Amino acid sequence: MASTRSSLSVGGVAVFVVGALVGSAQPAVASSFWLETNIGVNLGCDPYLPGSCPVDNHGPVDIELWGPIPDPGNVSLGYGLLTLDQVYGSAGEQLIVSAASYADYGVLQVRASAEYDLTGLADPGGYRFVAASGQFTEVLTPTADPSLIGTPGLLSVSLGVDGTIVSSGSAGGLVLLSVGWDSSQSSDSLFYSSSESVSTTIVQNIPFIWGESIGFSVWLAAGGGTARLCLPGEDCNFGATFVQQNDIGAGSSDFFHTLAITGLVPYDQFGNPVLNATFGSDSGQRYTIEGVAVPEPGSLLLFGTGLAMGIRRLRRRIV
Repeated sequence: MASTRSSLSVGGVAVFVVGALVGSAQPAVASSFWLETNIGVNLGCDPYLPGSCPVDNHGPVDIELWGPIPDPGNVSLGYGLLTLDQVYGSAGEQLIVSAASYADYGVLQVRASAEYDLTGLADPGGYRFVAASGQFTEVLTPTADPSLIGTPGLLSVSLGVDGTIVSSGSAGGLVLLSVGWDSSQSSDSLFYSSSESVSTTIVQNIPFIWGESIGFSVWLAAGGGTARLCLPGEDCNFGATFVQQNDIGAGSSDFFHTLAITGLVPYDQFGNPVLNATFGSDSGQRYTIEGVAVPEPGSLLLFGTGLAMGIRRLRRRIV
């Protein structure tokens, strides 16, 4: 399967992967600040048959997990470090999955892998895949010289993306990055598939007014299993499709050392960079012109351990 990268609108790939493959489909434009993590697993339900999948309202998955920390405002369904390692079924109808998702303001980290043996299924076979997604929604207010207040500006946002996609047999590995901004009601999506390493910086130039807030939302989703991109000239929706299989395959997408905002450089109305700018954030996250700090994987493990202990203590207090 050839490597593919495409740039698409949020109405296409973002809806497909975030709404169908992953299971979470929140608005692309920010109205508040929140985090969300999600893992979805398809164990054989038909993505194209209405009513076949238990959570059809979110996407074609049989199992859906949300982050361990509930959102008190009920805006998202949960955030925090979320992991899943599980074997489903037996030889001939078996799926082995491993997935993880972490979200913080300005940082998203996801990975997902699926290995399947569907040789026991008759033609045309069946569907099996796993996907993990993370999302942050934030509100920023750039400030600098008071003389700039009320004048137009341009915020150049750099997003660093690094990861690896590997696939074998009939399986595919997929990843999506989708960004939406309320200042322009626009978005940008990137879709990668099959076997390749990705190391890139995506730059979004966002118009704004100095002294006014900018809302934005970023999704990162990784998946693996019986799914692939559309072939050239193929008539299928959203640039990707689910494919029934009755053989052996493995697909993975590991972007657990990414995504991060690596730069926030505002410009005045004359195109001059304003390097002494500061950024107020509704979430309280600290942003600079160099973006945000990225947590190390080891610190995420400690975070998960501390989170579990904290939840246990909280439950004891409640009981």
